[in-house]
Amino acid sequence: MRAIGSKLRRRSNVSSLFEQLESRRFLNGTLMVGPSATYHTIQAAVNAATPNTTIQVAPGMYVEQVTIPAALTGLTIQAMQNQDGPHNPPPNSSVATVNAMNPNKDNSSYIVAPAVMTGNMAIVDDLASGFQLKGFVVEGPSQGIGFGVLIEGGATSVQIIQNHILHIHDVPASGNQTGRAVVVTGGSSAMINQNFISDYQKSGIEITGAGSVGAMMNNLVVGFGPTNLFIDQNGIEVVFGASGTVSNNIITGNIDLTGTSEDGGILLFNSGQTIVNNNISYNNNGDIILDGPSNSAATSLTDYPHGTMVMNNETYGATLDGIDLFDGANSVTISNNNSHNNAVDGLFIDPTSEGNLVVGNHFLQNFQSGTGFDIEDATVTNGSNAVMGPLGTGNLYSNNNNQFGTANFGVIILGTDLHFIDSSSNNDHVQIHPAGSSNTGSTGVQIQAMLSGVNFQYTYAQSFPNIFVLLGGGNDQVTFDNNLTMNAMVSAGNGNDNIQTGLSNTTVMLGDGTDQVHLGNGNNVVTLGNGQDTVQAGNGMNTVMAGDGQDHVTLGNGSFNSVTLGNGMQDNVQMGNGSNNTVTVGNGQGAQVHLGDGSNDNVTVGNGQGDQVQIGKGNFEVVVVGNGDDNVTLNDGSNDTVTLGTGKDNVHIGNGNNNTVKWPLLGNPQTQIQFGSGVNNVIIRF
Repeated sequence: MRAIGSKLRRRSNVSSLFEQLESRRFLNGTLMVGPSATYHTIQAAVNAATPNTTIQVAPGMYVEQVTIPAALTGLTIQAMQNQDGPHNPPPNSSVATVNAMNPNKDNSSYIVAPAVMTGNMAIVDDLASGFQLKGFVVEGPSQGIGFGVLIEGGATSVQIIQNHILHIHDVPASGNQTGRAVVVTGGSSAMINQNFISDYQKSGIEITGAGSVGAMMNNLVVGFGPTNLFIDQNGIEVVFGASGTVSNNIITGNIDLTGTSEDGGILLFNSGQTIVNNNISYNNNGDIILDGPSNSAATSLTDYPHGTMVMNNETYGATLDGIDLFDGANSVTISNNNSHNNAVDGLFIDPTSEGNLVVGNHFLQNFQSGTGFDIEDATVTNGSNAVMGPLGTGNLYSNNNNQFGTANFGVIILGTDLHFIDSSSNNDHVQIHPAGSSNTGSTGVQIQAMLSGVNFQYTYAQSFPNIFVLLGGGNDQVTFDNNLTMNAMVSAGNGNDNIQTGLSNTTVMLGDGTDQVHLGNGNNVVTLGNGQDTVQAGNGMNTVMAGDGQDHVTLGNGSFNSVTLGNGMQDNVQMGNGSNNTVTVGNGQGAQVHLGDGSNDNVTVGNGQGDQVQIGKGNFEVVVVGNGDDNVTLNDGSNDTVTLGTGKDNVHIGNGNNNTVKWPLLGNPQTQIQFGSGVNNVIIRF
């Protein structure tokens, strides 16, 4: 917002034991919560848990506040009936329509705010690293409520997955600056993925404070809709020095009617470096707002340090502007966005925000109120800050489809960074090789490029810490020498693209098409559209998100990798021996997921037929499969949990101990479950 049991080795035709949710505690790994279980409240189970415990919660209403202490690392609290991932609405859907499309499932597990809350006023308060909350309805309202889910105290590697987080507001809703659905603060880090968040008072998702980091992806975030409550409501916030990635979310319904504030779909306020990529933000006061610096302030393009990236987003229906830059929002890359049909401006940049790169965007059919522009840039038009943007503004524009009508392309040095720019639909080629005495690029680079049909060949006797390749549609090829160590960012539109980079930290954002991406051992982020894509990366920490299509993802031995794929056929994911990896695959058929010997991995596959999941000898693995006929093989690790759907599944677990298979009462009687020679392995019928 901006102001203005026992050992068990048998096959699954056993039906007498574990048919009901009787009172039981699973040694060294799993605790049960439910009306007939040993623990009747979630907090009681938390109090009895040890690190790396899994708590399974039966359907029902649990009116309580839940606190996870810092010492209880690796805790998983999982509903036995997961919520669906968000059902994304048709374009321009109202708040009421979006909410109606996302009902809570029957037999849900609810964590409900008490009428009188205490402490931090949070329904779920986590201080422990490695915590996972999955599949719940977390629900208010309650007078004075502070938070739905609070992650604090430096907790790291937290996962909030596939929950419905609803009605986090006072009774009745008020203008108090409280009521935040999910907050990550105090130097904590979290992945917030596939949640439906609606009817919050202040914010949907908020990452706040220096050192706090959030990866927010595939969420549906819905505000009150038009309101005069003076609440300064925002959908997703990254604020006060926090940083993160905001990708593949839909945000709507954050609208102040009083005229005293600009409520945002996505708000970055004095944030650290943040990537905002491939989101749809619509029908807010301002759909994407950057307020304050996200890096050291730049006074001209010669002082250009790369900052936040706003790329491949769609904004429309804002009561004010689609994209805003305020109060020294400097050094931002705004690329390949579609900002249209907003009431005032498609893009507004105030006089203090300079040194920004605006390339390859579509700003069309804005100023629907009769006032405004597709682009309104209020930076100075003369003096030392006037650079080569249109009309002498303090920002650089290239090949945007808007009232300026510029059509620039080429190879540009901005400060210490090298940019390749062409947002046309030509088939572009970029090659970068080391020059000088070093093969890492530290003594220079040699470039060969064809951009918009024009050839470029240069040798630079200087190093570039960052190289940016910003291309439009077409079948593009980008090749970095394998030994280069500078950071890379490659963005391209629809087409069959081929990207290869070296040993750097790399961000790749591509549209629809049959894409090939080959990356080194850095920490990489890859976002792809629909198509038959192939991604290969080394031993770093990788995040891969791809749409529908027959995708193949191969990663090395790094930990904390995340792979999210759509509904394509025969997806294939292979990872090495790292730990804390997450794989989510949609409802296509024949998916294959193979992970190595790391621990604390989480694999979820949808309702397609013939999916196969195979994991090595790690411990504390979690596998959830949908209603297709699936095969799950876990080797000799312990404390693993497998949750089955209603299909005819085949589960084989090796010689570890304390493993659990959850099998629905309505599951196919031909399902086969086999344990090895370990002890305390159990089947739960639910």
